[in-house]
Amino acid sequence: EQKEKLYFCRLELKPYSICPLIVEEGYENEMGDFVPGYTFWGEDIACDIVSSGKANEMVFEDGEKKTYTFVVYMAPDVRDFLLGETVRLTMGCTEHEMTVKGFRRYQHQCKLWV
Repeated sequence: EQKEKLYFCRLELKPYSICPLIVEEGYENEMGDFVPGYTFWGEDIACDIVSSGKANEMVFEDGEKKTYTFVVYMAPDVRDFLLGETVRLTMGCTEHEMTVKGFRRYQHQCKLWV
């Protein structure tokens, strides 16, 4: 008698990642010399990314109607994202650099539109 083998797949709720571009502004040091700023990618944040399927429009918190391509779902305790901020979305082997169009914090999740 042959026993059946059962295979289980683990469902990942946040299989992708989002990473903010951190911009350090230049400044003048104590000697009056200008020290140029620099940019670097911050830490990856686990998320789920859903394509809008088409260029959807929505009125965001700044009162402007904007077109967005993806909706990003994250844990409720993530950092705040600013409108106009640059982020990198990583979905498997695919990466997209996008601009934040809207960000909202809810009780059980945060949503970001890019």
